[in-house]
Amino acid sequence: TSFVGPPVAVNALAYDPSGSLYAGGAFNDAGGVPASNVAVWYGAAWSALGAGLGPQFSSVDALAVNGTDMVYAGGTFTVSGGEAVEYIAQWDGAVWTTVGAGTDGAVHGVRGLLHRAQQ
Repeated sequence: TSFVGPPVAVNALAYDPSGSLYAGGAFNDAGGVPASNVAVWYGAAWSALGAGLGPQFSSVDALAVNGTDMVYAGGTFTVSGGEAVEYIAQWDGAVWTTVGAGTDGAVHGVRGLLHRAQQ
C-alpha cells in the first residue's frame, strides 16, 4: 500500500473498535484511491472519507475515533468539499463538518474531544 503526494506524509493513525484503520497526513492518493489527506483501511483496500480535507498542500496532523460513529481530525486544512472546516473537523460516516466554529490556527491534537463527546 502506498500514499501519493506531493508531498507525502502520514502524520496520524487511529483505529476504531471494528478494526478499521484511519490515516491522516499530506497525500492525495491512498493505495490507488483518490483521497485528500485522510483515508480509511477496512481490511482489504483504502477508501476516501468523502471529499477529504484540504486544500492541496495542507495536512491532517491528528486523528481520534469515538467508537465507530465519529472521527475527529485536526491539522492545517480549512475546507472539505467546498465547505469551511477551519482546522478541526468531524466525520459522521457521510460528510466532514467543522467542530463548533473551528479555530484560528492549526490543530495538532484532538484526543480531548473524545472525553467531551462521551459526556
